[in-house]
Amino acid sequence: MKSYFKILSVAMVVSALILTFGCSKNESKIKSEVLNQNNLTEIIEKIKTDKDFTKEDIDYFTSSFMRFQNTMDSLYGKTIGQIIDKQKDYIREATFVGLINTTINSLHGFGYLGWQPLDQNDQKFFVFGFAIQNKTKQDIKKVEGLLKFVTANNQLVKGFKLSVAQDVKVGQTSQFTSTFLVDQNNRNDLLLFELLTQKAQNIYPVWQASTIELADGKKINVPNI
Repeated sequence: MKSYFKILSVAMVVSALILTFGCSKNESKIKSEVLNQNNLTEIIEKIKTDKDFTKEDIDYFTSSFMRFQNTMDSLYGKTIGQIIDKQKDYIREATFVGLINTTINSLHGFGYLGWQPLDQNDQKFFVFGFAIQNKTKQDIKKVEGLLKFVTANNQLVKGFKLSVAQDVKVGQTSQFTSTFLVDQNNRNDLLLFELLTQKAQNIYPVWQASTIELADGKKINVPNI
């Protein structure tokens, strides 16, 4: 019995040592360096030869540069570690937003039915028709989102905030219309009106849901990042 406890004690010590030394890793000293306009090339050279600066670190550092390529001043004055940590947080939030979007889309369907121009009191209007499908097991009380019109290369022409605060019953699809003024001083409004009037083939409607509320009071919102 004593031998058993002795062996067990030794095994526990060995396991602790493995966990301590096996799980530890050296932190790259580069992460404590502050980025500025003059040392970027130097930082890149150090990263190239520093084995403690992991591939994951490089990925986060690179994606942060890509995100701020037009506003690099946002990164200057921060340590490399801060830049990496901030990018980690951003990617996590973006991934979470993707999860929320997928969840909302699984609860409802959206169908763009078309549009009609409206002239009233010397003003022009967009009148959009669309349908909401209820995919849940209870009534939908509210749906909000953005109806975007984009070009073939996904360039945004104009977006319209839609809000449907009417019940869509379980298993049903309900049709709605929303009307928006054509702002004569807004070039995007005028461009979209012309493209839709001409039935241009290179303009596409895209639905981006932001909120869905169910009959039991549960509400899912897409957070802003």
